[in-house]
Amino acid sequence: MIDVAAFLSIAADPPSGMRRTRQDLLDGLTLVSELKVLLESSEERLLREARRRSIPFKAIAEAMAMRSRQAAEQRFLRIVGGKGEAEQAHMNRRRKKRLGYVVDAQDRHEQHRINLSLALRWVELESAPPEGSTENHEPES
Repeated sequence: MIDVAAFLSIAADPPSGMRRTRQDLLDGLTLVSELKVLLESSEERLLREARRRSIPFKAIAEAMAMRSRQAAEQRFLRIVGGKGEAEQAHMNRRRKKRLGYVVDAQDRHEQHRINLSLALRWVELESAPPEGSTENHEPES
């Protein structure tokens, strides 16, 4: 499997003499977009589980390199939202505005995980040597 961090690093700042194609740039931007959504939904799921297990906001703040318990609590409320109907409606409006659609966190997480996986496979196939290529093969004696 392709190393996502390495691919994005090279796409953003290629080594001297290496040219990026238009498609390399578009692939990099697609990966960044998918990773952002995947990270947000992963953060949401992790925050929900941490609070379900009664992990205090102080510990969450330390794990996330935040300055205070209050910052972690505000992040939790901003990402996860409340449990009431009004809070969920507010969060869905925010998601619709930012992401363009509203689905529950589990569905969103799974769909973006699948999209990222497909994008990585496509990039891997595009960068594979053509069939019949003798790259990485020793000549037979």
